[in-house]
Amino acid sequence: MKRINERSFTALILIADAFPLLCISGSISLLTVLGVLTGMAAQTVIALPLAGLYSSGGTIRSGGRLVQTVYLLIATVWGALLFDMLWRTSGAVYIPHEGSGKYGKLLIAGCIGAVCLYIAVSGLSGLARAGAVTAVIGGALLLELVICGVMQGDMQRITELHSTGGLAEEIYRGIALGGGSGCLPVLLGSVRGAPLRSLLRTFMSRALFAVIFLLSAELLAAPVMAISDFPAVMAAQLSQPFPSQRIDALFMIVFSCIAVYSITVQTVTAALIAGELIPSCKRYAPAVILLLMTAGAVILEHSGSTSPVIAGMNIIALILLPAAHIIRTKMRIENA
Repeated sequence: MKRINERSFTALILIADAFPLLCISGSISLLTVLGVLTGMAAQTVIALPLAGLYSSGGTIRSGGRLVQTVYLLIATVWGALLFDMLWRTSGAVYIPHEGSGKYGKLLIAGCIGAVCLYIAVSGLSGLARAGAVTAVIGGALLLELVICGVMQGDMQRITELHSTGGLAEEIYRGIALGGGSGCLPVLLGSVRGAPLRSLLRTFMSRALFAVIFLLSAELLAAPVMAISDFPAVMAAQLSQPFPSQRIDALFMIVFSCIAVYSITVQTVTAALIAGELIPSCKRYAPAVILLLMTAGAVILEHSGSTSPVIAGMNIIALILLPAAHIIRTKMRIENA
């Protein structure tokens, strides 16, 4: 497996997180922010044994082929979830497929998938280079939201907003918004440098990014939070620099770029594992995985709230590899 530096690793995980945050549905409140922070703190603690395993010389192979297969499934499911988020949110962004029904959605998936495939075939190093560009684009969007949130937002309104659920539900929701948690155990093994330091820096960056993004979106979308299905998209619409009733073309480009790279991170992660499991299929793995992701998105299209399930999947991803390594080690000792 090729190596990437710590900054590239952090950028890839943040990109994987960015699209789920942008597509967040339902109300955003201070309780949501608290739930995200609590979820990030819990994930950091849960992931410490993973960093310890890599620090001691372990690899993704340390858990065995079954564990690798589970990570392959998790990355594929996350890709399907991202395609589903894209379809659900595209109406608010006015991507013109509404009149074409399911065929229009599949056309969008095909276009997005083609770009993802173009990036994915270059592997992890190509993804890292492309990720740096996307990080700059995402940073510009975040800066715009922060500036407009401070200038246009109503500081008093955000304390009046209430979540539709309790703290436990918001914690589940916060963990479920972590699109990078599913691919983190695989990508962490490819980082040059200390795994623990990389892990802590990445989780701190994820928490900071999520809090700033959510607070800025809350400030901008507070007056219309009750009637907005996608408050973060609404916040981007309200912060646009051009007078228009709809989201301008610039935001549509940014939205598409973040969608493409978020899906590509999951595709490359799954392709890396598939290449380890079946080396002869390494060349075709990205294309097959993208087809499976699209098929999964069709299945998930009419599903209800899946936050607890996704949260559980993310937690399993963080604890599975070190737990499997411990079990295998004990079995070897007992059989010796």
